[in-house]
Amino acid sequence: MHESSERGVLLLNGIPMPEDALARMLGLDKQILTTTLTTLLTYGAAKRRDTDGAIYSSRMVKDEKIIQIRREAGKKGGNPILLNQNPTTGVNQNPTPSSSSSTSSSDKPYIKKKEVADAPLVFPSCLNNDNFKKVWSDYLEYRKASKMRTLQKNSLKLLLQQMALWGSDGATQALKTTISNGWTGVFEPKFTAAPATQTTNAYAGIF
Repeated sequence: MHESSERGVLLLNGIPMPEDALARMLGLDKQILTTTLTTLLTYGAAKRRDTDGAIYSSRMVKDEKIIQIRREAGKKGGNPILLNQNPTTGVNQNPTPSSSSSTSSSDKPYIKKKEVADAPLVFPSCLNNDNFKKVWSDYLEYRKASKMRTLQKNSLKLLLQQMALWGSDGATQALKTTISNGWTGVFEPKFTAAPATQTTNAYAGIF
C-alpha cells in the first residue's frame, strides 16, 4: 500500500491487486491469505473500497490526503486560509524571547524519521550470532541480485521475529533453502525423524 501509485490502496498497475498476485508477492498460500484478509477486514484493520473492491488502509489514505493539502499550501507560500486574511487591527506582538531565556518545543527529546530509518536492524537474541548473520546477509544479496522487491525495515523486522520462533538452526536452514531453490518467500522448516541418521524435512508454515 505504501509503494502503490495511489498511496494506501492495494493496487497493481493501477487496478485492484488480485489475491493470487498478492499471495505470490507475500509468499503465502492462497487459503492462508484469504483467511488473513478476512480477519483484517472483519476487525477494520483494512477496508474494501465500494467502487472497485480495492483493499485500502483508511489511516494511510487520510495521511496521504493531509500530505497533499500541505504540499499544495506550501507551493502557495503557506496556509491559503491565512494568506487570504486581511488584518483588521494593528500588529501587537511580543518580542520573541532569546534562546537563552526560552524553552521551545525543539528542547523536547524526539526521534527524527531519518534517524529511525538509519538505525541498525536489531536481531532477536537467538539469531544474534555470526553464522545466522552471514546467511542473512547472503539472503539480502540474493534478493538484490534477483531484482526482487526491496523489503522495508518493518518487513525485515517482522521476518526476523517470525524466524526467531524457528530457532537459530531452523532460521538459518530456511534462508539457505530459499536461496538454493530460488524462492521468493521464506518457509518454516519442519523436521521429521527418519531411520538411522538420515533426516528429511518438508517446508510448511509460509511466512
